[in-house]
Amino acid sequence: MLTGQGQLLLQCHDPTDPSTPPYWFLPGGRLEPGEDALQALRRELLEECGLRLVEVGALLWEQHSAFRFAGQDFDQEEQIFLVRVPSAVAVEPTALNVLEALAFLCTRWWPLAELTSTAEVVYPLDLAQRLRTSGLLEGA
Repeated sequence: MLTGQGQLLLQCHDPTDPSTPPYWFLPGGRLEPGEDALQALRRELLEECGLRLVEVGALLWEQHSAFRFAGQDFDQEEQIFLVRVPSAVAVEPTALNVLEALAFLCTRWWPLAELTSTAEVVYPLDLAQRLRTSGLLEGA
């Protein structure tokens, strides 16, 4: 989710593994049976951010993610869409599953330029470069 002021919404999770530091990532999740990618996006934004009406734009990129979370292996194909909101609205999860609720720490609106210099772990690791390639991180 991107604001008109150039801020990107990221969520922070504690991976429930003491050897792994907390990390930031884009809101989203898996497809439920019978859903297409846009239906899943709207459902996930409601569950994870409490947002109902959002402007869904172009598909920015597709990526493969394989990771371990809370003792479970995940291997998924992801579609990243541009979602615009006018400003950095307050967000609050409304329907996290048990694992998400255990791991959820916070959300934050990040200035895009800050993504290129942060020491925090942000996934995908090349998020700033992907945003630059998509024309969303010009000059940073």
